[in-house]
Amino acid sequence: MKTTFNAGLLQLSIVLAMAALVACDTQPLPEAPPPPQLEAETTLPNNRLEIFAYKCLINGYVVADFSQSAESIALFLPKESLQLAKQVSASGVRYSNGKVTFFSKGSEAFIEAKDSKDHCIEDRQASVLEDAKLRGVDYRARGNEPGWVLEISGSNMMFIAGYGQSAYSFAISGHALNRETRTVTYTSSTPNDTISARILGKTCSNGVNAKRFETAVEIEFNGMLYKGCGQGLR
Repeated sequence: MKTTFNAGLLQLSIVLAMAALVACDTQPLPEAPPPPQLEAETTLPNNRLEIFAYKCLINGYVVADFSQSAESIALFLPKESLQLAKQVSASGVRYSNGKVTFFSKGSEAFIEAKDSKDHCIEDRQASVLEDAKLRGVDYRARGNEPGWVLEISGSNMMFIAGYGQSAYSFAISGHALNRETRTVTYTSSTPNDTISARILGKTCSNGVNAKRFETAVEIEFNGMLYKGCGQGLR
């Protein structure tokens, strides 16, 4: 059954729909055919990252947020969050609060404290997801051939096609949840474009690094079918 709904309730609708898809069957979830891995950084709405996630030897999972200001960053460590000011030195740009210093080069980063120096490597897939969370994205899916990304944020959908070359924004006009087939479908259209995003409650793998996603996705956009994997971010 299709319904229309208040925009303020859509985020709750997405969360409940994801929970229903994942939890409505206690049997092992079937796995969708794996699409090839997508170079995630090529399909960002603004074509650049402002949030970077790292795997570090000492601190474990660390996130650096460069979006707040050109003069400082927020550094999220496992047990604390720090605001670090920009400092330009002969060795390049660093960020420090006098006790902790952060600097990066390419995919590597270093965190220096009084008695330690931590070495970190960026996790690009995690960076893309952290960046999406900051932008308020509730659900993100991606696929390949050609590379595409779907983001659902509140009452809106954005479909990014052609490895980031084209972006289409939609106001969600209807959705349908089918518990028997374990699917939820979001639909919308503009004078020039039509989209239907069907989220399936079965696990999905990208087939390259064995990363598993909680749902598979089928998108019909202007008469073409796109398949991939996705997950909720809230």
